[in-house]
Amino acid sequence: MTIFLLDLIHWCKNKIRYLINYKKNLRSDLSFLDSLCSDDCVEISPKAKVLLVEINNFHFECLDSIVYYFQSIGYGVDVVVRVESSYKNATKLSLSQILCLLRSPKLQSYDFVFLNTMLLSLKLHHHILQLAQIKSKYGILGIYHSINDIYRFRDFKNYNENRYFSLRNLKFHKIHLNGLSCSKEVDIKFLNNDVATFISIGFPIYHRNFRKRLYSAIEMLLASGIVNFKFILIGRNDFKDLQFNSHILFYKNPTNEYLLEILKLHNPHYTLGIFDNFAHRHYLQTCTSGLRQFSLMYNLPFVISENFGSSFGFDASNAIFFDKNLEYALKNAINIINTNAYSNLKANLCRLNKRLNEDSISLLSQSILELKAKAI
Repeated sequence: MTIFLLDLIHWCKNKIRYLINYKKNLRSDLSFLDSLCSDDCVEISPKAKVLLVEINNFHFECLDSIVYYFQSIGYGVDVVVRVESSYKNATKLSLSQILCLLRSPKLQSYDFVFLNTMLLSLKLHHHILQLAQIKSKYGILGIYHSINDIYRFRDFKNYNENRYFSLRNLKFHKIHLNGLSCSKEVDIKFLNNDVATFISIGFPIYHRNFRKRLYSAIEMLLASGIVNFKFILIGRNDFKDLQFNSHILFYKNPTNEYLLEILKLHNPHYTLGIFDNFAHRHYLQTCTSGLRQFSLMYNLPFVISENFGSSFGFDASNAIFFDKNLEYALKNAINIINTNAYSNLKANLCRLNKRLNEDSISLLSQSILELKAKAI
């Protein structure tokens, strides 16, 4: 209850702060956008029929999967990302160059422009279609990482033409988005590891409830004489109040290449999801956590609360669920790491991911066929 009240107060303070500062932040963003050099354009020579763009410096985990989906249905893809990005196999441009590119009439050489995120994130969020008139042969396709943003920016025309996707099937109010799983398997051969290793990444690890529940679970495991476990935590900011240093390791904001090295070094068994029913309720209703993709891509079964796990599309055959008793779930996960039960979890998770990717390819193919037919 204390954590809920603190979260509620925090939510109210942030909402009030957002409203108070909205006009100032909007002026600042617009001034920044106006300052971008209009002469900073670059000419690109289209090599493919699809242009994939990530205008922010995040969500790169989706790009390889989207390229794979298009290639599976016979489309080559040109990829453009921000110059600050560590993502490889892409043309890297400044923000002003990307905006200039998206306004270029040369985009008509592409069948589609696929927007990996629909919003530009500055002090506020700005819809890409309000910043650039994108004119490819058959228009745009894109991912809404939160279904709420369709309402916020009144982007119903393109939604009604089935041009948008989410990272899993989502339905909120009257809006329904079909999911592109974006979970193409990453081929890492994990070595045998007798220390049960759990990994968790991103925003949820900083929540008070995450720390409280994790520390309590570790205390109970140690009190039971269980010591063959460790937790790998990865986030963008420093992790405050880090305890149990012999069982918890923290890595700050690794690049994609360094993340792979971390995985190869520690050979994890599980993805750990400790979500709060209030603070993280948006993951149930309007969006999905990147941990879902992580579990699928790296074939690391979830240890996750049942309401979030089932909402993400997992079940007891491919994940370990818990309700209030995280300690019991962790103990069970530790006990089975070298058994057929664990092998079955991974095999079932692999089958689920294969089906999700096949469904994603079929969905993308059908959407393209329908949009082309409408254009005739």
